[in-house]
Amino acid sequence: MAENVPPWNVPSEMKIAVFNKPLRIKYSDIFDMKEFYDLLHEWLMEQNWKSYDGKDDEQWETYYGERRDRNGAREIWCLWKLRKSPGALDIPLNFFMNIYWHVIHLTDTEVVREGQKFKVNKGSVEIKLYPVIEETYKKNLAAIPIIKDMPKIADFFAHRIYHRAIEKRKKQLYRETMDILNFTKQWFKLKRYLPYEEAELFFPSKAWPSHKQYK
Repeated sequence: MAENVPPWNVPSEMKIAVFNKPLRIKYSDIFDMKEFYDLLHEWLMEQNWKSYDGKDDEQWETYYGERRDRNGAREIWCLWKLRKSPGALDIPLNFFMNIYWHVIHLTDTEVVREGQKFKVNKGSVEIKLYPVIEETYKKNLAAIPIIKDMPKIADFFAHRIYHRAIEKRKKQLYRETMDILNFTKQWFKLKRYLPYEEAELFFPSKAWPSHKQYK
């Protein structure tokens, strides 16, 4: 299963989890799977997310699995592995994001809107977001002989000197993860709880819920 694939080659002593558990979005109804997949990819590129290994900034999919039942319904597992520079750095860090997809009972269907017929899909999609921070500055500290021999000095830098900068970047990645969550919910017309009024969705939604969504 893609969800069990190790998310990053980040040593545990250099990894900061932003959430205690992954953020989860689930939608079950009629939607255009390919349209959403492509638009989320495009939107994330506009937010400066790149491929994990940096080899191909447009190819993020590191795992894809699919099977069909006897009626032709598809079940899909997919994993995107992303990385991002936090911007003007006051401390060397990297942002990493795993986006895990699980789609079940995906079938083809049609909807008619304003006299036009659209070939779309029906099924359930669950998306989980796994954001972490890599404390890359620890690599630089470990290269200094005196710190290499005295690892507690690295901990001192982390907890005393860099504490404020790390907290700032944790808040930044928290906000960016929530932006992904809200973009997804807005596209699927799911209920959101936001302290501000959002602008109209730039990318038109191609989800057609048959009832009001509250997930």
